[in-house]
Amino acid sequence: MVVADVDFGCRITHLDLAGAIEPDRVVNSFDGGTDVACGKDWDHGTGVLGLAGASANDLGMVGMAFGAALWVVQANDGRGPELPGNAWANGVDWVRTTSSGGRRKVVLVEVQNSGWNSEAMPALNAAIRHAIAAGSVSARRARASTT
Repeated sequence: MVVADVDFGCRITHLDLAGAIEPDRVVNSFDGGTDVACGKDWDHGTGVLGLAGASANDLGMVGMAFGAALWVVQANDGRGPELPGNAWANGVDWVRTTSSGGRRKVVLVEVQNSGWNSEAMPALNAAIRHAIAAGSVSARRARASTT
């Protein structure tokens, strides 16, 4: 199984994640690069991927899908110029179109917000629908607490 997190970046060298993250499956859908620790919020994606798939390595916590391959997609920031289109939708599309070698894909879409529904963004909604139709196991937006 593959767990792909379209999020605010990730520290791919984290001890609980490093062995599970597939190095050739790390992309920044904001600028097209491979640096996924841009900006100030990359720790959020690190936490989300930890909850999802931290390795059972006796170093820290164990994720719900430990043993899964982890893919990292940063969509909120980048070091280069922003690519055309919606970076979140581009990230979901990248996961959908990237080969998983026959493994099932779970797509997590994390857009922190304070009340607006990111799934209502036409481009992201379409990308999620395409991912589901393509056989992705799940495509969901985690809701951030507003309290």
